Amino acid sequence: MKYFFQISLIVSLVKFVLAADNYIEIRGSVTTTMGQNLTDYFNFAGLDSNANDGYDIFTDLPEPPHCPFNYLSLCFPHAEWGSIFGENFSADFRNGNDNLINQVKIYPIQAGSDQIGRSINLEFNIGEDYPQEYGIVFCDSSGNPYQNIREDNDFDFVTVSEEVYFELRLGDGTAPEIEILFPTPDTVLYQNNNYNIIWESLDITPIKYSVVLFSLDNGLNWTLLDTLEGCYNSLQWAPPDITSDSVKIKIEAEDWAGNIGVGISESTFSIAFPASPLIIIDVSGNDIILHWQNLTSVSGYRVYYQNVPYFTPGGIPQAVVLPPDTSWIDAGAVGQGQRFYRVVVEY
Repeated sequence: MKYFFQISLIVSLVKFVLAADNYIEIRGSVTTTMGQNLTDYFNFAGLDSNANDGYDIFTDLPEPPHCPFNYLSLCFPHAEWGSIFGENFSADFRNGNDNLINQVKIYPIQAGSDQIGRSINLEFNIGEDYPQEYGIVFCDSSGNPYQNIREDNDFDFVTVSEEVYFELRLGDGTAPEIEILFPTPDTVLYQNNNYNIIWESLDITPIKYSVVLFSLDNGLNWTLLDTLEGCYNSLQWAPPDITSDSVKIKIEAEDWAGNIGVGISESTFSIAFPASPLIIIDVSGNDIILHWQNLTSVSGYRVYYQNVPYFTPGGIPQAVVLPPDTSWIDAGAVGQGQRFYRVVVEY
């Protein structure tokens, strides 16, 4: 009876699927230590206009029992459905009338096998009627993305227990909404001072990576700062040795569903040369002592020197002096040749 029940289910499932191509089929395979290839096909996560998001006797088909040994079994576990056929299903179809451009439907997946320590391959096949604008994201059981199935439809993992759980997320055709929070318009940043570029990315699917760029000419040309993998929303940046009042930041972010969003500074901000306070030099014995006036809103003073005049920024960094101190001693500098000093403000 058991084998007749299994064959009947497979035949019913094949007939059903031929009439509906709005699905993702999941196929599993594993090779045993004896070289036997175990497979489990005909597992469907899909959308159907006649289904709802709960249990439907005509669209949600139960998973047949697996062999007691040397087995691989994929299914969609739904104990909450309370079906008389059990809690595991080989077909999980949801309401296909819902617009999933701004939402996702989550399908739990259970992969069971007694082949502990062996590599299991999952292959995802996209039905012809599954909407091109919808994403397909494979996640772990906590919803952390593994991969975009449209980009890579194979996933391999090594079994560490007889049951492993995943999620398949269908939907989301909306690009991330990105807002740059800092620098704000009309902000003045000073060269070679460290600042945090801060932005916010709003999306129902986690961000896969963000590309951060800056422009010195109000967006005509862009220079890459960094590419960040994962859900980052800040990047430390020390503006270059260039002055401009037409600076903008651009963030390009792609979510795991393949949607790309772009955020650009609403208005320009400036990069300025940091203030250099007036320096007074004293000599005491073999030491050279630098004094300068204290400036407001300063986090520190960075001291440089070099052996040629300062026609361009540069020099050998010597120290960072923290306010309220406004002096620095170059011990033993007398008799070491000519030295040209520069004190740069850090904000």
